[in-house]
Amino acid sequence: MILSTYSILAFSVSCVLVYAILPLKSRRWFLLLASAVFYGLCDVRFLGLLALEILFSWFVGKKISAKKSCGQSGKRELCIGILGIVLILFAFKYYGFFAEVFQISLKGIILPLGISYYSFKAISYLADVFTGKIQEEKSLANYSLYVSFFPHLLSGPIARATEMLPQFKTMERPSPALVEQGIFLILSGLFKKVVIADRLNIYVNTIFENPSLYPSLACILAALLFTVQLYCDFAGYSEIAIGTTNLFGFRCSPNFMRPYFSHDIREFWRRWHISLSSWLRDYIYIPLGGSRVSAVKHMRNVLCTFVACGIWHGSALHYLFWGVYHGILNVVTPRTAWPEAPKVKRLLGWAFTLFAVVVGWIFFKAQSMGVAVGYFVHSVKDFAISGDIVSSTLFPFTFSNACLAYFLVTLLMISILFVQEFLEEKDKRYPFVFATVQMFCIILFGFVGESPFLYANF
Repeated sequence: MILSTYSILAFSVSCVLVYAILPLKSRRWFLLLASAVFYGLCDVRFLGLLALEILFSWFVGKKISAKKSCGQSGKRELCIGILGIVLILFAFKYYGFFAEVFQISLKGIILPLGISYYSFKAISYLADVFTGKIQEEKSLANYSLYVSFFPHLLSGPIARATEMLPQFKTMERPSPALVEQGIFLILSGLFKKVVIADRLNIYVNTIFENPSLYPSLACILAALLFTVQLYCDFAGYSEIAIGTTNLFGFRCSPNFMRPYFSHDIREFWRRWHISLSSWLRDYIYIPLGGSRVSAVKHMRNVLCTFVACGIWHGSALHYLFWGVYHGILNVVTPRTAWPEAPKVKRLLGWAFTLFAVVVGWIFFKAQSMGVAVGYFVHSVKDFAISGDIVSSTLFPFTFSNACLAYFLVTLLMISILFVQEFLEEKDKRYPFVFATVQMFCIILFGFVGESPFLYANF
């Protein structure tokens, strides 16, 4: 299983080097083979399931196109295709939800890696063929590569067929600018993942596994650090994946745009996991009517969209609650992100948005609803500050200066990331400077060991 950061990077670099020396006519087949090998090395048990879903959705896409060419709608074929994919997704992913609700035991069911991502890619392809946004893909090889393209396979982004399929047809050589961009993205992603996210993992997991054993200050700090960890872990993977995509000569839209600088919840979801939030908007929210309906129906559409978002992330009740929580926030919180808003209002909007997001991450991270509620209550109800509390918060493992040094180095790394993203938010970019700093930080402070990406579990 090659789920660690360095093993994925080594595999990707090896494929890029081989790809670069191959003739153009062989490159598509090489990428298809590399994707199959990659998924097989990750979890060979479900390679057949991936192939089955590819064949099924490609065949349904051809049927939809054939019906439309005959003057028919193709709606029945679309429904059959989506229903088939959703049933596969539910069968493997959501058994835990029903087991928790109905208190039943379902053992032996294992979640296939990346199933949420490649299922959503297949659904969007069928929907785009149905609406005419894209023509059916006649080449099974091209379509298979689109669904299984290995940089995007485990944790996204959920790239659209309209963006990727035309590029897979031409297989153009990467320009020097695109290669440079890819290298910068990979360095940035590695810095986020192995320097920050993996270093925070031990502290965050320790506190979240037994929150009652630690003071409320430690719980608050762990929630804040998990907010940073999750972003660095997932955005780090996305940048490595998109950077690798660039090295192969393909362009891919960004998946994160500095979400913690958002001034309201709506803006946060325009910046966080963009490929998923735009997917939910285009294939659930807008088909339900979007905002072009009555106020009551608009609220219904928003809530339905975020219920789907919560369910997509996991089969447990706390994921459903997290989705509903963000849906309600999107409905009831005011808009403060527009540039013309007063600075004080924008600042207060940013502070509230960050606070609301951190609270939401507690329910996202916790093992169950009960644990999440207990964690939140303990953080608020039992809050106190004293010398002993600060000491036990900063030294949860060993009462030594080494633990303090660990925190200071981590704080320095987070500060470097903040400065970089703050400058980017102000349209001031210094890619060579930060790439150099990140490279040295990776060498000096990069975590070495098994470090699977958090979103590979979704």
